[in-house]
Amino acid sequence: MTTKVPALGQMGAARLPAGALAYMNVRALCELAAAALLLGGAAWWFLDGSEQIVAYLAITALGLVAVTVELPWLNRRRYAFTTYSVDDNFVYITRGAIFRRSVLLPKRQILNVETIQGPLLRQFGFANVRFSCITEVESLGPLDNDAIMAIRAAVAIEPESASER
Repeated sequence: MTTKVPALGQMGAARLPAGALAYMNVRALCELAAAALLLGGAAWWFLDGSEQIVAYLAITALGLVAVTVELPWLNRRRYAFTTYSVDDNFVYITRGAIFRRSVLLPKRQILNVETIQGPLLRQFGFANVRFSCITEVESLGPLDNDAIMAIRAAVAIEPESASER
């Protein structure tokens, strides 16, 4: 756990777990397959003859482009450039290499820490964490259970004693 607020745009101290890239790739393939099925079904339903063949070729070409760009390039960058730091006073999350987005969430402004785990995340042993603040909601993940429990413990605000009020 760090004790100093990171400089603007600085990478966080922790990274996503090693299996997160595999999860990102499997999820991207599932999304691509679903999109291809929907587009293929629409082409089958609304188009006739040679229009269907052209549509199927276009769907296949777009699918190949998506697989050759997203899996080896975009997902690897997303995995490599998503970092975070958790302290007794704040949660700091950064994303992106070219367009870096950094979020500093003071612990006192975090209202809720929610974990989200669908069937695919559960299969990989991961979950996403969502921090709810007064003005925004920020997600982080996929993370393994040990990292999630450490974040929840660090962010949990202990009740103020009567003498501190």
